Amino acid sequence: MYTQLKPDTVTAIFESQVQRTPDGVAVVHHDQQLTYRELNAHANQLARYLSARGIGAGQLVAIALERSLDLITAILGVLKAGAAYIPLDSTLPKDRIISILSDANPILLTTQELAAELGGFSTHSGLTIHLMT
Repeated sequence: MYTQLKPDTVTAIFESQVQRTPDGVAVVHHDQQLTYRELNAHANQLARYLSARGIGAGQLVAIALERSLDLITAILGVLKAGAAYIPLDSTLPKDRIISILSDANPILLTTQELAAELGGFSTHSGLTIHLMT
């Protein structure tokens, strides 16, 4: 038996938690942490940035980031913009990454360092956005 959940979205559930515990710790990575208020502010900033560039409902955003606070921020920001995300692991074989990007033709969200490491994969996506981390 399982508990039935309300049909809320991930972002609605997150926003509700922000209202309940804004100064509570939302995410920890090594010696870094963000409160729900801080994470929400960062995710909203990214969502506004993406929306201003026409990225929203019905679009795919491939996220190629190392495990970090930025990864969680990026996932929430993409969802808040209304788009869907495709997680990309930079350790996948190059042919697999090219296949994913070619098939989905997503916007690619990554860092300068990972873009260089991925070696030109951004040419297989519709648009590449480099995050400053």
